[in-house]
Amino acid sequence: MRLEILKAARNKNCKALVLRVNSPGGSALASDVLWEATDEFKATDRPFVVSMGAVAASGGYYVAAGADHIFAEPGTITGSIGVVGMKFIIGNALEKLGIDVHATKRGKHADLMNTTRGYTPEEAKIIRDSMLDVYATFKQRIIDGRGDRLKGSLEKLAGGRVYSGKDALTIGLIDELGGLNQAIDHAIIQAKLDEVKVHLLPEPKSAIEGMFTQPQQDKHEFIQASQPQTPVLQLRQELLNSQTLGLLGSHKLQQIDSFLNQLEAFQNQRVLLIAPSINVK
Repeated sequence: MRLEILKAARNKNCKALVLRVNSPGGSALASDVLWEATDEFKATDRPFVVSMGAVAASGGYYVAAGADHIFAEPGTITGSIGVVGMKFIIGNALEKLGIDVHATKRGKHADLMNTTRGYTPEEAKIIRDSMLDVYATFKQRIIDGRGDRLKGSLEKLAGGRVYSGKDALTIGLIDELGGLNQAIDHAIIQAKLDEVKVHLLPEPKSAIEGMFTQPQQDKHEFIQASQPQTPVLQLRQELLNSQTLGLLGSHKLQQIDSFLNQLEAFQNQRVLLIAPSINVK
């Protein structure tokens, strides 16, 4: 997505950008990378509009905060302006599954995110300092993006608090209630266009293309290497091979999968911008 936004910024035929955000957040680094891409687009003085889907919280709101105009549905889950930093300790679980983990390290804090043990006091301070730095940046992004549209102190609005789209409008986290079509119409008006052609980026692929086409990258994209078999991935594989999972319902299986995804995320990142799990019944 970052690459597509940068392409739009450098394409003179692109007159406005409407970004559809439907995410509860995730990596703080990824959120900031996307924010920087949208900031480059904004620097071209072309309209940048955000349309929020069902969820645009924490890292999702981080990416949206710099928009000229934000649309959300009344029931959109947004806000969750806060950070999370921790690791899940799964040493005992791995031991019960017969998985032995042996670590070798080079550097005092090389195994900071080792999930088989807790933090030392020094390591806990490193994590907390990192969280405070990310949180300060998060709030500054919102202040820079929303400015005097915010109703009240950001400190009182932040702290991980979650809002519906309707409530977010009241406190100035968004600008208007509406869906994707309304966001596109607004961008057309702001760009002062009579005739438009809407391009969906990334361009949709057929099912066959999706199976055999590699993700688009260029020389400026991040270099990615194959990931080693981490303890969390081992745990996931052991659970998948377990016959016990067959006794659980689909909802429980989804919860387990979501939990394991969070385990893996926390193992790879010190600090996350991620909204709490919300189930509406």
